[in-house]
Amino acid sequence: MDEQEIAAAIGWMMVASAGLAMMLASLTSYGYRATTAGLLLAVIGLLIAGHIWAAVVVLWLTLARYGYYLYLRYKV
Repeated sequence: MDEQEIAAAIGWMMVASAGLAMMLASLTSYGYRATTAGLLLAVIGLLIAGHIWAAVVVLWLTLARYGYYLYLRYKV
């Protein structure tokens, strides 16, 4: 295996672990924070795996989700 295949495998393992973390986080009272951390881990995994367009989409959706959270929290 060359370096690119190893990086892709590591990246996809990070994406899979982020998915598992998000599923388990939904069962706890810290679900929102843990889900956000899981999504950021998925972004890093996608970048390592070489899927920059997918990482940008996930990061954009994560920031939109956080913006909506802030809107709901501070709306008057």
